[in-house]
Amino acid sequence: MSRRAKIRWISYGLALVVCFSAALIACFTGANRYETRINADTGRALGAAVNAVDALDRSLQKSACATTPSMVKTICMDVYSNAQQAETALSVLPVKSTSLEQIARHISVVGDYASMLSRTGSDEAVLSGKSLQELAQFSDTTAALCDALADLQRHIADGETASETFERITDTLDNLEAEVSSEASTMETQMETIAKAFPNVPALIYDGKYSDHSSDKPKALENEPECTQEEALAAAAEWLGCDKSELQSIGALETEIPCYCFETDRVRIAITKHGAKTLWMMDEADSEEAEYTQEDAEKAAAAYLEKHGITDMELTKTVLSGGEANSSFAAVLGDNVLCYPDEIKVTVSLSSGEITAYNARGYLMHHTQRELNELFGGREKTDAAVPAFLTVQSVRPVILNAIGTEERACYQYTCADEAGEPYQICVNAKTGEQEQILLPDEVWIEAGTQ
Repeated sequence: MSRRAKIRWISYGLALVVCFSAALIACFTGANRYETRINADTGRALGAAVNAVDALDRSLQKSACATTPSMVKTICMDVYSNAQQAETALSVLPVKSTSLEQIARHISVVGDYASMLSRTGSDEAVLSGKSLQELAQFSDTTAALCDALADLQRHIADGETASETFERITDTLDNLEAEVSSEASTMETQMETIAKAFPNVPALIYDGKYSDHSSDKPKALENEPECTQEEALAAAAEWLGCDKSELQSIGALETEIPCYCFETDRVRIAITKHGAKTLWMMDEADSEEAEYTQEDAEKAAAAYLEKHGITDMELTKTVLSGGEANSSFAAVLGDNVLCYPDEIKVTVSLSSGEITAYNARGYLMHHTQRELNELFGGREKTDAAVPAFLTVQSVRPVILNAIGTEERACYQYTCADEAGEPYQICVNAKTGEQEQILLPDEVWIEAGTQ
């Protein structure tokens, strides 16, 4: 080979090295920039959860000091409101695992029990202190939860804990440089650790859906036959549109809705033991820069339900978090009655438009035949409960989630004030009492209905 040719080949080689190095630097620079954005989004979501749980704990601490009927009612309603906010904040955390269920149940029990006490706040049994002491017992576990979430928030800020999404991205570069340790802590693993260490809620004796003596069973599955694991496997493969050989069993769960669980290389799915219905599905698809709008995601979520034969559902709200759109759908019954307890949640990636999570727990637990004619009557009482400064734009019969054992049939008034700000007032169809008030920053308005 001539000297000129050798020089040419050396030049080409050096150029390739430079290009490769530049590409490598760009990969890691982009990954680091993406990590910063992901962790910032995660940090904000986690911060909201910490603040909400802390507010709940403060309300619980105050309950130990309440000695008069009016204060009992005020504090219990404060606990109920903060519990709802804490549940919402936890629900949008970018954690694709079932580890939040135990924690969410604790929050639900707190809110449900406090709401029940607020309605009996003048009873001697409540004022005697026993019920309030039971409520105050939740403070210790709630404080521990708040501390654990705050620690997790600090770990993410310090880079000690990475999001699952970022770890998957950097893992693909491991053959170039050890960007992330194989033992790196992720938000998912940390939440699982918190859930495992989280104590069971105190035993409560009260007439509510979360009480220990409650016999609440999944109503939608009451008459469904029990299926075998093989039948559940077939149902899982049909839902995912794959061959049964691509799925492997990862065991069974004996929860309030017993189910068989399966997984592929990136998807996990749970099939109910009765009826072989899909309880939940989680897809570990990568999240990248958002290319889809909220409206695109809502259409994709609705199409996903229709594809699987789930009809008569209406979109009620969408929350954007961690590069995903979390949409909630409620069943529409009879003559346009919106039934909030019969809920299905669908999560869509804003980068790929793919479905990354599905959860039908609410629907399977509560969906059943209801005597709608007996629940809804005239509106003489309910109309009078709407504040005079609001203009009613529409009225709709709805069913709200149960407090205790009873669902609440209401008329939902969509209103606006003089400035055009939206309000929503739900009034009990039987008693004429207000059940729910949503202020302008809380009202979710479906695209195109304004």
